[in-house]
Amino acid sequence: MVYETFLQNVQQAVAGRLGSSFAVFLQQVSKNNGVLSDSLCIRKLPSPVAAAIYLRQFFDEYESGTSLSGIVSEIINLYTGHSLPPSFEPEQFLSLSSSASHLACRLINTAENHSFLETIPHIPFLDLSIVFYLFTENEDEVFTSLVSNGLLSQWNLTVNDLFFQAHQNSMAMLPPVLRDLADAVEEILQDSSLSFCQESTVTPHVCHADTTMNESKGPASLQQMHTECKNSILAPYGQRSECAPLPRESETFTARQGKNIPPNCPPIHILTNTKGINGAYCMLYPGILKSFAEAVDNDLIIIPSSIHEVLLIPGDPSSSSQDMDELVQEINQNEVPKEEQLSSHTYLYSRLSDRIFLPSGISSKIPGIYPTT
Repeated sequence: MVYETFLQNVQQAVAGRLGSSFAVFLQQVSKNNGVLSDSLCIRKLPSPVAAAIYLRQFFDEYESGTSLSGIVSEIINLYTGHSLPPSFEPEQFLSLSSSASHLACRLINTAENHSFLETIPHIPFLDLSIVFYLFTENEDEVFTSLVSNGLLSQWNLTVNDLFFQAHQNSMAMLPPVLRDLADAVEEILQDSSLSFCQESTVTPHVCHADTTMNESKGPASLQQMHTECKNSILAPYGQRSECAPLPRESETFTARQGKNIPPNCPPIHILTNTKGINGAYCMLYPGILKSFAEAVDNDLIIIPSSIHEVLLIPGDPSSSSQDMDELVQEINQNEVPKEEQLSSHTYLYSRLSDRIFLPSGISSKIPGIYPTT
């Protein structure tokens, strides 16, 4: 069965099982770095929220011998097992007063998202961009939705005002976590009972309740609401995740990263936030890099391991920058999903100037209340 036929058969079978009280349709979901994911959207009428379930992995299962009926059952179980908080109302985010406390920041790659950045408010930072999203959560999952230009206009906010609110919220809602990589990897490999999470296969979409199934793309101001597991691999290890283990993996991405680090390398630390989601932005929290650099009495090499975390290595990269960049590129190619990649090279933090440098020597100061260069 060709892939397109598989998608159509899954859509028809799920719709048949769920019945007329559900709208079930196929849609491509735009993700970070230009990635498009074929998704099955399920919306319980008359709710404006449709859960988008990514289908590629199910096609791989089908080709490996899983029956179509088994795939359909798995999809329905995924749908029923992931739900938005009971009090969640998508329309609340159309109001600034309701949204302000939910705003947060994340970092993405500018070149990989050039066209997409034209549709959302953002602030350049070197070859990266600070973008903004709405953040809410239930017990086990985090839900996020990028802020669009249309929503910013509706709120009557400037980009700097948006940054001020989101930056302050990020530091309060998503405080930084700094851990020694060796300790983290050892704990991961020794404790097979730990469950580590990634972005969920289910992605709720905010849609117009009265749109047709093929046109249900949601209001421009609230196109996408991602759901992600809390307490990911880089969250504090005193907490146990409620989420399911990563499928078909005997070890986690960070454990594999640890194996890729060259021997005799200085101590490496992981910087993320307490949720382990969009944690690379923590390197722009005022004082975080400076405090660590002063503690180790050295400048810092920053390895952008993903949008969710960065690795910090004390030292001067001048003698090994090419090797480190090649390491970043190898990890990106072999270990990191494209939609989670942040950059293809290392950065340098100078404790003297409190600036982050590109390999070319171009630098930018860590943002304060408002971003400055």
